[in-house]
Amino acid sequence: MDNKLNRDLIAKATKELVKFVRKESEAKSSLIDDLSSPISVQLQLIKGINEEVMRPVRVKIPNTMYNTNEEEHSVCMFCRSEDKEAIEAFFRANPFDGLTTIISLNEVKKQYKAFKDRKELLNNHSHFVCDIGIVSHLYNLLGKVFSQRNNYPIPVKVDGCFKGNTKLLANVLQAVDSAYMHLHGSHINIRLGNTGMPVSDVADNVYEGVHFAVDGKIKDSWKNIHSVHIKTPTSASLPLYYRNSKEMTQVLAASVAAASSSKKVTALAATPVASAVKPKKAAKTPVAAPEPA
Repeated sequence: MDNKLNRDLIAKATKELVKFVRKESEAKSSLIDDLSSPISVQLQLIKGINEEVMRPVRVKIPNTMYNTNEEEHSVCMFCRSEDKEAIEAFFRANPFDGLTTIISLNEVKKQYKAFKDRKELLNNHSHFVCDIGIVSHLYNLLGKVFSQRNNYPIPVKVDGCFKGNTKLLANVLQAVDSAYMHLHGSHINIRLGNTGMPVSDVADNVYEGVHFAVDGKIKDSWKNIHSVHIKTPTSASLPLYYRNSKEMTQVLAASVAAASSSKKVTALAATPVASAVKPKKAAKTPVAAPEPA
């Protein structure tokens, strides 16, 4: 594996994001100090992916992002209408920590037609899973509200997994315990942590997750990556990698240090890469003396 990212830089950028979110929370209300905010990585591709892939691609990460001790971490499950009663009975007998809502496909059609209702549903849960058999239909019903937040439900095998066995528990756990990405377009967004996690765990997830995604799931690997940034939903994007720049690591590290000293996360994103690297002066070409006539 060709290591393109700098672990120390990832850790420094993550620390700045955590500081930013904490200050933002304090400014709004002390009641949300303990809430964590998702940390995502943005991959900008040189050549976009035109094929529409409905199912998200799993990204392996070393540290879980799901913590049932945090009140804002909750799971919503979508299922076939005819399976809802049986699935509810299954989870009453086999509780899954954090699973708070089960919604049938018919209920999505009737109760979540309005944009505001789907947006409220999205804001009320941190994780979404669904029966793999209803993926296409469900994604069309949920629409742009979910796609813009890159939070489409993760498909899990449901059929035959809740009648006489407990495989459904393991399937849901694997879904909420992993990171996912949708391979479409020129900007790929991957949620790899949150501000409630230890910085070292987030840094490891970003380092391992990005290399797993780029090296194993994206065509042409790093040759097709223009840049990598890290951010929260409300922060500026902090650069972690740019293609074709030998001095980029030093420039970005200096930017992080500058942002840390000024206590402004936005200073990172505001530092133009081109201006930070001083061009070398071109060597003067000696002018040849004119030949004698």
